[in-house]
Amino acid sequence: MPISFASTRARTAAVSLFLLAALPDCTCADRERNNAYHAYIQSEIDQYTHAGTREQVAADARQLLLDRGFELPPWDGNARASTEWKETGDATRMRWHVDASAQAGGTKIRFTAETQQRKPPTWTRDSRRRDLEVEHELLSRLAPDRAAKVKVEEVGQETYDLDSKTLWTQIQASFAHRGESFLQRDPPVDITSSTDWVEHLGDEPSRVRHDAQIVSAGPGRYRIELHRVIERGSSTREWTTTEERRDGLVELDLVRRRDPTAASAIEVGAQRRGQQAYDEAIDDGAIACSR
Repeated sequence: MPISFASTRARTAAVSLFLLAALPDCTCADRERNNAYHAYIQSEIDQYTHAGTREQVAADARQLLLDRGFELPPWDGNARASTEWKETGDATRMRWHVDASAQAGGTKIRFTAETQQRKPPTWTRDSRRRDLEVEHELLSRLAPDRAAKVKVEEVGQETYDLDSKTLWTQIQASFAHRGESFLQRDPPVDITSSTDWVEHLGDEPSRVRHDAQIVSAGPGRYRIELHRVIERGSSTREWTTTEERRDGLVELDLVRRRDPTAASAIEVGAQRRGQQAYDEAIDDGAIACSR
């Protein structure tokens, strides 16, 4: 008995779901649904007017942002009001701008999110010195009895009769314990391998890395040289705006607080429009695409 599907859409959707199980990317249909959903909300919000004076709407907008952790200064709805900056990461921050305008029958209001990134420091070499303390720790790992007899300041001339691969494995393990890692896998015999930089950002930025080299010291013998490199960063780091956009979902949130019925109608309409766009994309054979 032949297998039948209720429609081309059902067959295509079934194939899409099967393929998506093995795909890390989003589907074109999902993207179309998301775009249509947000576009519908933005369109409806553009046409929506809040009942009440600018002062009344401004008070509710101020409370909405306060609930989100952003405080507006006292504001009566005139001109633009902006929150203080709030850091969202080591080098990112954001704030909100709010604009209100009196309209026939009420007030329109707009929320704009501004995001900034701090420019990375300009780094300058401060020092590069032999790290005998770490070399001594490594000697303690490789030859504990010998380490007990050798002073830290004397460890730089120690040689090992271990093969380079074993030495490199031990060096990597020692630095992994310190939270540092080397990108190079093969033993750096007579060449230099470096760890990633470990940055310390603040009023006086700095960063540290280690250079490692396994030096040939005769047939079957090697010496280990570890250097600690320090760089200082410029203390003045400018902020640059990377994005400034209206946020229709926050504007819808204000509608939801002041007029739940209207907000519900907008959301239902957005969901329907999003599903329609999804179905149309499935019908067109849009299965998968890059994000």
